[in-house]
Amino acid sequence: MVIGFDAKRLFHNKSGLGAYSRSLVKFLVSHYPDNTYHLFTPPYIKNKSTEFFEKNDKVLIYIIPRPFWLWRSVLLPFLTKGFELSVFHGLSGELPWVLFPRKVKSVVTIHDVIFESHPEFYSFWNRWFYKIKTLRSIKNADEIIAISRFTKSQVLEYFNSQKEIQIVSPPLNELYAAHKTRHLKESEFKALYNLRNGYFLHVGSIGGRKNTDVLLKAFANVPHKRKKKLVFISNESFENVYATAKKYDVEDWIRVEKGVDDKTLSLYYSFCSVLVYPSIIEGFGLPILEGIAHGARVICSDTLAHREAGGEMPVYFDSSDYKELSTLLSSLSYHERKSEKAALSHLNTFNPSIICGELMRIYAQK
Repeated sequence: MVIGFDAKRLFHNKSGLGAYSRSLVKFLVSHYPDNTYHLFTPPYIKNKSTEFFEKNDKVLIYIIPRPFWLWRSVLLPFLTKGFELSVFHGLSGELPWVLFPRKVKSVVTIHDVIFESHPEFYSFWNRWFYKIKTLRSIKNADEIIAISRFTKSQVLEYFNSQKEIQIVSPPLNELYAAHKTRHLKESEFKALYNLRNGYFLHVGSIGGRKNTDVLLKAFANVPHKRKKKLVFISNESFENVYATAKKYDVEDWIRVEKGVDDKTLSLYYSFCSVLVYPSIIEGFGLPILEGIAHGARVICSDTLAHREAGGEMPVYFDSSDYKELSTLLSSLSYHERKSEKAALSHLNTFNPSIICGELMRIYAQK
């Protein structure tokens, strides 16, 4: 089978959709090496996260010519005519506006439609653009995938699609699940990163619907004797985080890390006192799942998507209640960690071999 992917996010997005795209394609290549994989992307800067795709002889990277937006959104079906594609998969909720030839199956993965359910977090023009893009992709897709039951319910609610929507969850990075990366002991890691007294961990984007203000307000209310460093790992700008932290007089307790690789992130997950994920709404919540895979104590806001990602393992709180979150931060790090064995049945749902098998079934079905 010859499979093409819209790989813009894979090469250009360092977290979120980019992490999802890299993991998914990497697992497909590894589990189904008899296929050929074409990745279509605007020009990008090579880095460690792209090495696997550049060095694998089953992966062909095609740089989209200028103007990039026109080729990616309109002309891509013409560009791929000579590639004999069996499937084209839009990994980030988007397909070209022009239809592929009938012999090419079009698949789109929709991560969320939060721009519809929570428009306050988006500008008018972004809402308009995302809505048009989603409508067009649903219309053009032969197969629609949602990353969670929650996302599927929202697509049905806001877009009234008559097509079948299949749920394929994000795969859990095997690097995390198997703890293959623990090249430092806990004491060595904490000494190296000056975190000897422990730390609270937040992974992912910041601000807005990520509820950073409530997190920092809750953190400010943790009693001094129970305070630990609060480490943010994200590839976004942290000016607003520092400004808010200064407002609550906790800026000296904040650590921000950018450009963290998978091995180091795995260590952060493994040794944190608590992983906290307070987002108001998500399509899924992958850091929750990754934290569970490391045996971390997890606190997250009580949303339907987070309960899909976390199951019974996290402690959930009302996303608007900073006092409840503060109480949990003050106490949970002193509780016993839940055993890895208790999480295995939940984690197995997100096993890459199962996820890839589901995708191949969708690619192959008539």
